Amino acid sequence: MKKLVLKNSWIGNNPVIRIEFPYEYELKELVKQFPGCNWDTKRRVWWVAYSDERLSEMLQYFKGKAWLDYSELKKVEIPKDKVSVVLPNLSAVNSKEIQLFEQWMRNKRYSENSIKTYREAISVFFRFLDNKPLEEIENSDLEKFNSEYILANSYSSSYQNQFVNAIKLFFANRKGIKINPDIIYRPKKE
Repeated sequence: MKKLVLKNSWIGNNPVIRIEFPYEYELKELVKQFPGCNWDTKRRVWWVAYSDERLSEMLQYFKGKAWLDYSELKKVEIPKDKVSVVLPNLSAVNSKEIQLFEQWMRNKRYSENSIKTYREAISVFFRFLDNKPLEEIENSDLEKFNSEYILANSYSSSYQNQFVNAIKLFFANRKGIKINPDIIYRPKKE
C-alpha cells in the first residue's frame, strides 16, 4: 500500500500538517482531493491546516487507499499571540462549482497550470467567505477579501493579480450572481 508521511510544519503563524510522499500521479490526485488540502509551491509540499480533529479525518479519508505514517506528528499548542486566521474547509457545493469551472477551462483549452492556479485562488476566496452561497456574494465581499486577506497578509501585487484574474473569469461565467466582474481592477505593479 502507498505511504504518506505526516509531519508538523508552520505557514506563517499557522500550524499545518505536511503530507510527504514520493511523487506518483495517482497518489498526488488522491491527496489533492482531500478537503482543505493545499499545495505550497515554494516548499513543494502538500499540507492541511492543523487541528486535533484533522488526523482522524485523514485516517478515515485515506483508509484502504494509503497508509499514513504519523509517527512524527506531534500535538501543537498555539500561543495566543500567534493565532491568525485559518480558513475553513471548502463546502461540497462550492467544491462542485469549482469542478464545473475547471471543466469549462479545460474545454476552452486553458493550460493545466492556469487551471490549477485559478482553482486554488477561487477555493481560497470561497473559504475566506466561509462558503457563502454563490448567489449571495457581492462586490463588497471582494473588497473585504482584498483588504483582510491579501493586503493584511502583505501578499504581492502579482499574487493579488492572480486572484483578480481567477475571480473575474469565474464570475463572468455565472448567471444571476450579484458580483460584477467588470468593476474588479487589477493592482498597480510594485
